[in-house]
Amino acid sequence: RQMCIRDRANMSSIQAMALTHAEPHETLTPEVLNSNTIIDVTPKYQVCRTTILMEDRTGELTPISAVVDSGASNSVVTRNTLRKLELLDQLEGTDVRFIHADGGRRPAEGYMKDLAVSTGDMTILLDPFVSNATNYGILLGSDFLSPIKAAIRYDINCLEYNNDANGRSRIPITFSRGKSPVGMMLE
Repeated sequence: RQMCIRDRANMSSIQAMALTHAEPHETLTPEVLNSNTIIDVTPKYQVCRTTILMEDRTGELTPISAVVDSGASNSVVTRNTLRKLELLDQLEGTDVRFIHADGGRRPAEGYMKDLAVSTGDMTILLDPFVSNATNYGILLGSDFLSPIKAAIRYDINCLEYNNDANGRSRIPITFSRGKSPVGMMLE
């Protein structure tokens, strides 16, 4: 969506930055603030991605594309990932519904009990919900991040966490920006 701001003379630069979703280091000049130009107020989302290892049916670790979402309370794995890991037959039922970014409500496809997720030097068992999403393999929420005391390190593009040897480790992460998030909320 776009919006035309007509009365910028009465708007503070903080308000203008919030409306334009400008980066904090960007300068909004008086000419921009007082103009009648169209400012794009479409929200911009930053997505944090990494590769994680997940156990397949035989116990082998398989690399899976992951989205790290510190705002999500629960992790969500996709049906495609479970198919790749040959674990679809272990899917359990649930009444949980997702509220997607577009506002739509859809039922979860189920959940997985004790799904092993690893970084190579740390393994955790999760009970993620299952979705039909196609833009990630697993969305790692707070149920993954909190027990391992994970920290997203923007300054060095890594996820730092407690490993199984009682030390700290890191895995690389990348950031991308887009006009829509990948996340969803539970209802």
